[in-house]
Amino acid sequence: MSTPNQFPEQFFGQLNPPALQETARQIHAFMHTYAGVQCRMTYGIPFYYARKRFAYLNADREGRLELAFTHAYLLPNRKGIIDLRGRKQVGGLYLPLDGELPWEEMDEIIQEALTLDASWKK
Repeated sequence: MSTPNQFPEQFFGQLNPPALQETARQIHAFMHTYAGVQCRMTYGIPFYYARKRFAYLNADREGRLELAFTHAYLLPNRKGIIDLRGRKQVGGLYLPLDGELPWEEMDEIIQEALTLDASWKK
């Protein structure tokens, strides 16, 4: 079920440790720097939409935060940082809790995902 205008603060608050919450908030803010990108809570996690949903944030069972892309298998993975983990379509970047986030790599992948999203028929 989707709640279009719900801010994902409840999702962030459930993440542990607090460093994971801060990383999720940074990624969320970064996603909103792209024109036309909107966040909608779907399945209890923040999904990011342009024309269609193209990415989401989620924590895995090991407590790692993943910025996942719904059509990662179609994205160029030049630096090998998109991990499909045996999935056929979805893949993502596992983000560090400490240290610098890979902003340039994320920007490159997000731009490619948005280009792909814009190419889909309505």
